[in-house]
Amino acid sequence: MRWTADGRSIYVTQGDKAGIRLFRLELATGRKEPLGLIKPADAVGVLDIKGGAMTADGKAYVYNDRRTISDLYIVEGIQ
Repeated sequence: MRWTADGRSIYVTQGDKAGIRLFRLELATGRKEPLGLIKPADAVGVLDIKGGAMTADGKAYVYNDRRTISDLYIVEGIQ
């Protein structure tokens, strides 16, 4: 996603239907530190989640999700 503020690591992601798993990858050692899971608060209708952007300090991020929501109507008494 982007370099960390100190320039020694990068933030990387791995996406799946559950959300975007976020890691910090230290380039000198290859150490991959898990930071958390980015996911929408309401997952109703979510088809996929794509990576977005993050601040250098790792405290804020944005992402994009694609969802389909529909309504079901029951109609009675039609003749």
